[in-house]
Amino acid sequence: MKPGLQEVKLPIIRIDSSPGKGIWVENSVSGAQLKLRDDSKLEYDGVDVISPDYKVRRSAKDANGKYTQVDYLRPADNTLAIRTALIGAVDSNGNYPTMRVIKYKADGVTVISTVDNPITYDVDGDYINCG
Repeated sequence: MKPGLQEVKLPIIRIDSSPGKGIWVENSVSGAQLKLRDDSKLEYDGVDVISPDYKVRRSAKDANGKYTQVDYLRPADNTLAIRTALIGAVDSNGNYPTMRVIKYKADGVTVISTVDNPITYDVDGDYINCG
């Protein structure tokens, strides 16, 4: 385990692996479910957490021509799954110091989590990584 991380063991009420449903685990504290569906999609509390199918929409272009917001929409119903936003004061190259990542429940409105990740740039001011 990485330094600074704490392992949390959550009580489980039910594990189901019946055909046609995939495998899922339900947390008895929050009621949230983690599912590995038969079509190889991974869901947490009804949200597809790994999907190559998301529709991507960029918006909020800044004065330097950079899109500062990117929305990832679920293709089945166009609900918002993930929103990323560049935040903070830009540097001399017009680069932002932080990317905020907001994940949404299946309703596309209720926030699951918000995380601010530092962005790293190389000596030329080009994006290298985030987080």
